[in-house]
Amino acid sequence: MFLHLERKKFHFEDPFIFHALRSWALGREPYDETLQYLKKQEEPGKITESVIANHLIRLLFSYYPSTQFDYTVLLFYWRSQRKRELDSVLKMGDHYSPIEVKYQSKVSSENGFSIIDFQKGGKSSKGLLLTKDSLEVKRSYLKVPVPIFLLLI
Repeated sequence: MFLHLERKKFHFEDPFIFHALRSWALGREPYDETLQYLKKQEEPGKITESVIANHLIRLLFSYYPSTQFDYTVLLFYWRSQRKRELDSVLKMGDHYSPIEVKYQSKVSSENGFSIIDFQKGGKSSKGLLLTKDSLEVKRSYLKVPVPIFLLLI
């Protein structure tokens, strides 16, 4: 039920289960409580981050199918010395792909700093900044709308 990306970062595998358990724990009507939750500016981004993590794990499993599949060595959370966080780092072979999710319409260049921090370590030259609706090529990363990214993986 949970996707574990690192000790400090947990994601629900399914947004429906998250909302059902949340409304049950609060003792409130599920549909109305979900609508109230999603009205808060930062909450849709948290749900989107969970959906992205789930899809990345599925992608990795399609490349490395096994009954003993362990995504925790292939997908992880990363924090720089400057305390900037990357939502996900995808490892495929010797290549690392830093991925940051900013599910909002306005995305500033500062939102890509965690990707650049990761690239300074020499493990990656490109990254992805997943946004609500921006599509743009930057020097160090691509801004890609979440729906397009999910269609591609």
